[in-house]
Amino acid sequence: MGIYTLFDESGNVSHMLTCSESDLALNVQSGQVAVAGEHHNCYLDGGVVKPKPAQPSPYHEWDVVNKVWVANLENAKIEMWRKIQAERTRRMEGGYPVAFGGKTWWMHSDSASLGQQQGLVQMAQLTAMQGKDMTAEITKWKTMSGEFVSMTGNFALAMFAAGMAQQGAIFQQAEIHKAKMSALAEPWAYDFSNGWAKIYGEV
Repeated sequence: MGIYTLFDESGNVSHMLTCSESDLALNVQSGQVAVAGEHHNCYLDGGVVKPKPAQPSPYHEWDVVNKVWVANLENAKIEMWRKIQAERTRRMEGGYPVAFGGKTWWMHSDSASLGQQQGLVQMAQLTAMQGKDMTAEITKWKTMSGEFVSMTGNFALAMFAAGMAQQGAIFQQAEIHKAKMSALAEPWAYDFSNGWAKIYGEV
């Protein structure tokens, strides 16, 4: 019994086969070539087994005709854009700063918190129309640092403005990264880690 590598008509590895030499011909299909031994990551060129060069990146595909690695730029751009979007989402939920009363307060920015904050803004607007402030209704609000801030109407409005500014900056930076990445000959090498608005824990 022996191990053989079967190459297809294009010279690429089809599969490995274990059989006796006498049964080899029964297991080789038309157009296939059997070579003794295990030959992984190789190709057949003029009857000679040659090793494939190292794959330059995960986005390179083997050209079975020309026996070279070819970059699939479209797939690379799609995958890199997904990674940029994932970073965008992470940062959208990473909190945002509110400069108020001589201090910076870090507020939560997950979807549930943003919904609550929208309610606070509406409450601030309603109580202002009534000539009142909402501090009597909600006195303290917990921030990302664990501190409590007085949720006045003015703070609620400042918080909303700061949150929208942060969200807009993050979306804009994602689009900037997308454009720069898409313009590169090697989009998989693009570094999209810089230029973002800071989130909680980064400052």
